[in-house]
Amino acid sequence: MFANLRTGTKLFILSGMFFLSIAVTTYSLVAEKQAAVNFARKELAGSRYLAVVRDIYGAVVTGLTDDAAVAEWAGLRPHIFDGDADNVKVTTLQDLAQAEARLFNQAADIRVGQGFDVHAFVAGDHVWLVAGTVNQRPKPGTLSFRK
Repeated sequence: MFANLRTGTKLFILSGMFFLSIAVTTYSLVAEKQAAVNFARKELAGSRYLAVVRDIYGAVVTGLTDDAAVAEWAGLRPHIFDGDADNVKVTTLQDLAQAEARLFNQAADIRVGQGFDVHAFVAGDHVWLVAGTVNQRPKPGTLSFRK
């Protein structure tokens, strides 16, 4: 195939292949370096973020228990007002134990179970069920509800 080509054409093809290989290699290197630069930028942004988070984490570990304490730590003055005594904020293990005891005392009389009821139909045109009615004589295999 190349034997029939003139020498100038062969040199043109050869130099084109040479430049193409250099272009592909250069592009690959530039793309790799660009990926490394982008990764370094993300690392720098992450380091700045971690510096802030590290300060906040240190403050939380030293006793900030809620959003008002965080606001005060940041130099803000939150407005605190009386609320409902039943609206308890659970921030410590002691708060959790008190909330569990309170729920247990309130829910001591609740019973949960499952089962079914069977009732014989009597004269009438419907049976009350939940918030609707069930026709006493529906089509076979269906239940129809009326509101």
